[in-house]
Amino acid sequence: MTWNGFRNRWIGAVRIWIAGIVPLAFGLLVAYALPVTGQDEAPPLPEDKIVVEIDAPDEDVFRIGVPDLIGNATELATNGGAILQNDFRLMPGFRVIGPTAVRHDTASPGLGVDLGAWAVLGANGVIKGQVFGTSAGLSLELRFYQSSGGEVPALRRTYRGPSTELRKWMHDFANQVIGVITGTYGPFGTEIAFARKHGPGRKSVYAAAMDGHGVRRVSSGGGVSMLPSFGKGSIWYTRMSKQGMFITNTRVGGKRIIGGKGITMAPAICGDRVHFSSSRSGNYEIYSSNLDGSGLRRLT
Repeated sequence: MTWNGFRNRWIGAVRIWIAGIVPLAFGLLVAYALPVTGQDEAPPLPEDKIVVEIDAPDEDVFRIGVPDLIGNATELATNGGAILQNDFRLMPGFRVIGPTAVRHDTASPGLGVDLGAWAVLGANGVIKGQVFGTSAGLSLELRFYQSSGGEVPALRRTYRGPSTELRKWMHDFANQVIGVITGTYGPFGTEIAFARKHGPGRKSVYAAAMDGHGVRRVSSGGGVSMLPSFGKGSIWYTRMSKQGMFITNTRVGGKRIIGGKGITMAPAICGDRVHFSSSRSGNYEIYSSNLDGSGLRRLT
């Protein structure tokens, strides 16, 4: 597979992936957070469009080598490498060549890379990283090499700060590597929302980072809370309780915003309006209202 062939497949695959998931999973939506940046500015994105099939045969994926980081902060280096490895395992169109698949010495070259040894493993690119310091203050350098680019890094970044920032740094670098390869930055550093059952007749809405880290409950009250979506600084969701079914959000603590006769569910925010499904007219139709529930309109 040629380099342009890979790039021309990737974006189309992600579009298919998103188009398939969004209509089928109301509860899995991404809220974009502020990007984390290192010392340098992000590289310019390619101008041409990219298409990749996520169900493509194995030879059509981008194989990326991600060994553990090196440096004197051993535990943090291992954790940082694991975050990067997991990020690329979550992305369609990529295959990770992790530490367990590597037989050659990856530490001796330091931040350099033996592209010949990685080529034996089928790597199209490699990430190397080095971390020094303590939990109070770290210095992290990351480099990304493409097999077609030789020993000159296609991307390099330096980060400095407390160890609590390590996960953000790893996500930021993964996003930028994805941007270099595909022309579109990755989704890490964003959030997802979903519903989870946690007892008989009990279901709540939770939020977590894109990679599943930091799961927390965000809905209030008992009953069943489901079908969350992000919008206007809060997470909106459907709640069923002894008071009936209604739409609420995290900002008002689960109190009723939009109710009515029959079923009222699946809020989605567009501009300054809430769009939702309701059977108040006897049939399931699409309605919209202002964010406070006023100004109700039937759309279908």
